[in-house]
Amino acid sequence: AYARLDAAQTFAKGTGSTIVSLGTGGTMTPNCDDGNVFRAVLASNATIANPSNGRSGQTIVIHLIQGGSGSYTGSWGSKYKFAGSTTPTLSTAVGARDVFAFSYDNTSDVWAQAGLNVG
Repeated sequence: AYARLDAAQTFAKGTGSTIVSLGTGGTMTPNCDDGNVFRAVLASNATIANPSNGRSGQTIVIHLIQGGSGSYTGSWGSKYKFAGSTTPTLSTAVGARDVFAFSYDNTSDVWAQAGLNVG
């Protein structure tokens, strides 16, 4: 009934996703105690704030979906680090989905996106 460190693990249920409702001028703050997958439909330009309650080695996935008329932008908290040190530009078509995966390193207190030259 308990997870063991000396055996392969099998889980009956996944972590699921947390749906974040973003209104006009919305801010998304992923709470890592709530799960590992976060999804938001953008109704305006959004801020993706630094996650709370992260654990070293934890991976989170963030889905940002263009709602309304599309062309919304996202600004990112200071602890997110991207490949090439360049913050990505979101897709702009209505319904477009951008997916970001980050791994947490508590030594440097950053959430790094997979890729080369992350900084």
